[in-house]
Amino acid sequence: MDSTRWIDFWLVDAFSDEPYRGNPAGVVLDATGLDNDAMRLIAREVGLSETAFVFPPSSKGIDLTLRWFTPTCEVPFCGHATIATLHLLAEIGRFDPPAEVRIATLSGRLIGRLCVADDRSCLPMVQTPTPAFEPAAINTEELADALLCARDCLHPELPLRKDGLHLFVPFQDLPALLNLYPDFRRLSRLGLEHEITGFSCFTTQTVDPSSHWHMRFFAPGVGVSEDPVTGAAQGPMAVYLLEQGLLQLDPGKTGSWVGEQGDALERRGRVQVQVVLDPNGKTQEVCIGGPSITVLQGRLRVA
Repeated sequence: MDSTRWIDFWLVDAFSDEPYRGNPAGVVLDATGLDNDAMRLIAREVGLSETAFVFPPSSKGIDLTLRWFTPTCEVPFCGHATIATLHLLAEIGRFDPPAEVRIATLSGRLIGRLCVADDRSCLPMVQTPTPAFEPAAINTEELADALLCARDCLHPELPLRKDGLHLFVPFQDLPALLNLYPDFRRLSRLGLEHEITGFSCFTTQTVDPSSHWHMRFFAPGVGVSEDPVTGAAQGPMAVYLLEQGLLQLDPGKTGSWVGEQGDALERRGRVQVQVVLDPNGKTQEVCIGGPSITVLQGRLRVA
């Protein structure tokens, strides 16, 4: 008797309404029965920066459980693969926009929202973990050497800040950022020394006049040399700029901005970022979102 097992698989380009732009994510909508090693091997076979795996709800008040794997390991949160999953859940009719999706993750309970855009298309949004920035004890000369850029490419007035395992690195201008070609071995080693897995390099100069910052994201230590469009970094980016006084938002209000990424890889993506401040001016909620488009559907052999 043939014991071969196949599972349905989709590839979705997140943060773009054009195919082969934005950030591609693998999505497995029914991961029941898959263990950690199987998910890691599937993610490695798919070869994308992240693949999302959907499980049934783990408790009351939850609609689904979501996990994310890079080709080498599990990560606690992935923005673009979550947006891709929400897009797909709406596309196959499991949820009908507008709708709210309660998601259990390693980062805690998150709320996904299937909004309806002005053109009546679905616009997925999701809460991200609230960032908590702290000073980064890392030598800027070592960092510039690992990034293979001149020291004066880094912004002299904006600080390096660390949010969890991500380091935010300000650049003076857009040309310096777009022409960046890091030494990934050195960058990975530097990250290991300072408990950093991702380097969010950014500038407030943009390609589009309507955008507010441009970013490139490098995570060689977890098997992702450069991520095309990084939702997990784009949300905190707005909070960083608010804290540095480069964005303005009154206490108790909601602000909305656009982050750019992917242009250097010919995978142009744009991320909608919303930040809600409480009455005391502290960050209450951060959400990211953007359009997505399904580009592939197939089946994967798992046993």
